[in-house]
Amino acid sequence: MEITRIIISGFIGGIFHLDNVQFGQFFLSRPSFMGILIGCLNGCPVEGAVMGILIELIYSDFLPLGGSVSPNGSVAASCAVLLYAHSFQNVSLAFFVAVFAGALYSKVEFFLRKKRSAWNAEMEMEINENRFKINYWIMKALMMEGAAAAGFIIAVSLVFNVAGKICNYATVFPVTDLAFSLVPWIVLTALILKFRRQVMGCKLRKSQETVKNK
Repeated sequence: MEITRIIISGFIGGIFHLDNVQFGQFFLSRPSFMGILIGCLNGCPVEGAVMGILIELIYSDFLPLGGSVSPNGSVAASCAVLLYAHSFQNVSLAFFVAVFAGALYSKVEFFLRKKRSAWNAEMEMEINENRFKINYWIMKALMMEGAAAAGFIIAVSLVFNVAGKICNYATVFPVTDLAFSLVPWIVLTALILKFRRQVMGCKLRKSQETVKNK
């Protein structure tokens, strides 16, 4: 039953992950929503909401500019809930492992983007030959992205679930609990400083425009 829930939750996480970059963009892939959704499926909606909101705040500072790929919040939130519910029974350790998993998945996303870029030559040839099948390529991209996200979520959850039979995670709980208690304050402080810089930047630009107009 435990493994079944992990697999089902992983596939749901993979499907909703498509809303992030591939289909819809209705904000259903946001960590705060995914934490609650996967949490409800695994009997821990409150813990899922807490971890999802904190992951949302941490990853909000990352911008996908240029060739950089931001850490994946929906994958991280899904992993966080599954790790808490089926491996750690501890919010702090599940949270930190999931944050690392979300950052690691950005490497997978970078690989997938390179893989899709390799399709360009074949698609261009089909267009030139007037036999381009757009639905085929869209479905192929969706299936690849969704399967990769689902497989990653399931793999991370199962690895730590199996490792829990051998390792005693409780030994690191005091350290992760202490670090986790500081996370909200650190994140909120960083957001306040970021907001303050943005406000000061706006004021500086307005003052420069006023001087130019004079």
